[in-house]
Order: sequence, then structure tokens, then C-alpha cells
Amino acid sequence: MPPKASHLRGLYYQIQRLADQTYFNKMADTLTNMDTDARRSVQGELGHLARDSSSSA
Repeated sequence: MPPKASHLRGLYYQIQRLADQTYFNKMADTLTNMDTDARRSVQGELGHLARDSSSSA
């Protein structure tokens, strides 16, 4: 609920917007970390494939 004092309303909405952005960023970061932890490293896979293709040529 925004404050009744008009000089505080702008600050209230700015702070509310920042809080919403921070919450969204934390959720996005958490989901990204969960996805990263659930998968194998692509960098390791690509290195393995590069060694196999160079030895067969």
C-alpha cells in the first residue's frame, strides 16, 4: 500500500520496482543454476569430440 504523503509516493514506486527486478533476477539465476547443475558440461563434450575427429583424419 503506497504512502498517503505525495512526496513519498514516487520513492515508494521506485523501491517497489527495484524489489520486483531483484526478485526476478534471483529467480532467473536460481533456475539457470538448476539447469546448469542438471546437465553435463558442453565444453568437456566438445573437447572430447575434437580429439576424436583429429585422430581419425
